[in-house]
Amino acid sequence: MSIDEGTTVSTLSPHDHLPIEVMSKIFVDVCHETSYGFRLQNRIQSLSAVCKAWRSIVLSTPELHPKYVLKVTNRRISQEELVKVVGLAKEWFDRSGILPCDLNVQVAGMLKFAQLAMELTPLLVDIGERLRTLQLRGTRAEVNPILVVLPQNLASLETLYIRKTVVDEAGAVLPSFANCGKLTTVTLYDALEHNTDLKRLLPYSQLTSLTIRDLHLKSKAIQHILLSAINLINCTLIHPFRWRAENPSIRNPFNPHRFLQKFHFTWSFPTIFSALCLPTLKELEMDQMERYTTLDVTGMLLQLYHRAPFRLEILKLSDCFLNVEEFSHFLRLVPDLRVLHLPRCRIDDERLLNLLTIASPSTTGDSDTPGGEEGSLASQHTSLLPNLEYLNLAIPAVQSKASKESIVAFVESRLKPYAVPLKRLVVVHIPGLEPRVSSFNVQRSTPMSIENHAIVISYLSPHLYLPTEIMSKVFMLICHDKKHTEDVAVRILCLSQVCRAWHAIVLSTPELYSNYALSIDYCGISQRGLDATVQRAKEWFERSVSHPCDLYFTITGPLFNADITSSMTPLVESIRGRLRNLRLRGVQRDFNHVLQLFSGEFPLLEWLCIRRRGGDNVPFISSPSFVQCKRLKSVDLYDVFVDGLELTNFLPYSQLTSIIIQDRWITSGAIYHILRSSTKLVECRIVNSSLRVQEDLVADQLYQVLLLPSLHRLSISCSFPAIFAALHLPALRVLELWNERRGHELDIPALTGLYDRASFQLETLRIHGGALDVRDFAEFLALVPGLRGLHLSGCQVWGGDLFSALTLSTLSAVEPESQQKILLPELRHFSTALYRYTPPDDIITFVESRLELASTAPGHTSRLESFALRTCDYPLNFGIGPIRLKKWEEKGLIVRIR
Repeated sequence: MSIDEGTTVSTLSPHDHLPIEVMSKIFVDVCHETSYGFRLQNRIQSLSAVCKAWRSIVLSTPELHPKYVLKVTNRRISQEELVKVVGLAKEWFDRSGILPCDLNVQVAGMLKFAQLAMELTPLLVDIGERLRTLQLRGTRAEVNPILVVLPQNLASLETLYIRKTVVDEAGAVLPSFANCGKLTTVTLYDALEHNTDLKRLLPYSQLTSLTIRDLHLKSKAIQHILLSAINLINCTLIHPFRWRAENPSIRNPFNPHRFLQKFHFTWSFPTIFSALCLPTLKELEMDQMERYTTLDVTGMLLQLYHRAPFRLEILKLSDCFLNVEEFSHFLRLVPDLRVLHLPRCRIDDERLLNLLTIASPSTTGDSDTPGGEEGSLASQHTSLLPNLEYLNLAIPAVQSKASKESIVAFVESRLKPYAVPLKRLVVVHIPGLEPRVSSFNVQRSTPMSIENHAIVISYLSPHLYLPTEIMSKVFMLICHDKKHTEDVAVRILCLSQVCRAWHAIVLSTPELYSNYALSIDYCGISQRGLDATVQRAKEWFERSVSHPCDLYFTITGPLFNADITSSMTPLVESIRGRLRNLRLRGVQRDFNHVLQLFSGEFPLLEWLCIRRRGGDNVPFISSPSFVQCKRLKSVDLYDVFVDGLELTNFLPYSQLTSIIIQDRWITSGAIYHILRSSTKLVECRIVNSSLRVQEDLVADQLYQVLLLPSLHRLSISCSFPAIFAALHLPALRVLELWNERRGHELDIPALTGLYDRASFQLETLRIHGGALDVRDFAEFLALVPGLRGLHLSGCQVWGGDLFSALTLSTLSAVEPESQQKILLPELRHFSTALYRYTPPDDIITFVESRLELASTAPGHTSRLESFALRTCDYPLNFGIGPIRLKKWEEKGLIVRIR
């Protein structure tokens, strides 16, 4: 048998014998059957990678290369990499020849190291005359420059799409597209500014599809659009939330829109809706961003119909009140209605289902003639919405009145031979409805789906059924995190972009806007830019209405081109009466002027934090004063005590309960004045942040006794021995000592004297830096048997082994309990650092004695709960193996060794 090679090849690969024109047509149909995007480009690249023949066909077919998506997802992309990305797009369009081309630019965020508009300019100039579709998606910082460099000769432009992915206070600056003679489809999402002139923006008379969804969409602009765009077929005009500023009256109705078939509008502009005339309307969608509108929705729909009767097929209403009796009158006027959506509407759904139920027709008629009975039934029977195929009654479950009987009766009536079959029904969940659905589907060839809307939503999105007050409380707990105050605005912005319901909740919760982090981190900022930055903070606080507010102000460098005083004065005066927490951080050059703005009376101020940066001691020209702040309780000061500061009129010391001072310029005289005046202190921290001791006393001079009866927590630097010797603290529970000079021995006698003056019940002792003698330190520890926490950080120990001193010995049965001395019997938390070699047996004996003896004699000692150890000069594995550590952890001890 002979084998014909040509026949075999044609059988296995018949496409190899197809003409190139046919293959090109096949490739075009395969690639362009989906919307253009990365899938289109991937398909073309996949075809070109099959073989050399296919690659040559792909490269020689211009129809495959008129569409390209330029997507930049890496915000840290370099300029060189961006040049390559734009070069690929230019090479792609060069293969399309002279065919009209479509460009889709998507930028994930603001580029930090590259300028996209500069690289796109040659490409836009090259394809400007044949650009058919232009899509821009990105932030304002990236979309704005691209719009600026757009060529003027966009004669072939038919579709324009601009969408900002991040909503901020300003929109993209839009050039005029009125000269685009072929422009028919326009979509704008958050792309307008408050001063955008929509009258000169677009050629409205030639548009067939227009979609605008923007915060700056006003009623006057909508009037001009509806008056000018007379050839519209599809129109969507949405304001994301209810516009409160204007709703003008319109005397005369608009001219009829004889081509408009699909209209999506909002209840925010009722007077404009009352002037519409839509004789060819087939699909109407109305919604409201702020629940619920109290407008007469049914009356507005009836007026719209009576002005120009239309044959409506799809009706979608949301977030409104509907009276069933009045709404049924309108439904009788639109018998061709196939789809009825009523999500989130307040309506008596059981009554509506009863009205939509098709009653059984009478059987009077001549049944002998062919079709006589069916004809009489059709002639005598009328029903509400006989062509209904889709019904959505996904109203809130708490407002639903529908019963299983009403739903079953409605569905059964729609399954009769004389009725149009219902394809889909969305209702609230009713127990026992699922078995009836199965029986319905047996009776028909095309199964009908009945969705238990409440069950699906409660599983996927349970928050939709929470009251607005609870959602507002949840948002407040999420956003108002004291540890991350700078991210509050970002968190609120993210919550407002999840959905329209969350957006409305965020806007209606003034408590969310009670704090703002104002940061000026650019030294070369202009006066105009500074005013705009401060104005955003002012508008943010205006949304909080009359709630107490918190301001966190930061200026990272000196301002060379702007005056901070003139910009901040309106903001400070607007929140002076309700400022609760204030934090000021900045460099010394401009910070002194800012501090003067916040001096004076703040009746609600409770917490004040001032942090000056810079190594120079820049004096105050005029000392700030917060004496008139009657509610000020807590103060944090960092590097504030410089020349020119008047301590007497600086703070209301007599009412302070907490004060933190960390300063390199503070003196012992200033500390003494503060502690003598602050008699109500509960927490105090005074630390010298430099190695230089600021002592104002002459030799052998002492301060008078400083009695602080309510002080529970003290953190003080060892650089002020005279202050330490004058303290009298009967209520002290937590003591923290800071020794800035490494290796300097801690004054144990001074510490013992502090106890002898007041005999306090110390519970926690922390020592940072310096050195101490074990023998003297053990004598002090014997005075505080109730000590529960001992922490030695960066402290060198000599004169003995601290672990041996703290090790519990076996209690003697011969010696009475009164004579048995146990050092720190209540110790529960211990941490230290080892600067020299310590035998591991001493550490193991200390820990196990605190674990085992505490369990055998619970009346005498407390079990050790946490143990932290840090080694500085030798390896970690010095004798305490992982098996022993695991054994300690099983006994409930938290161990951290590093």
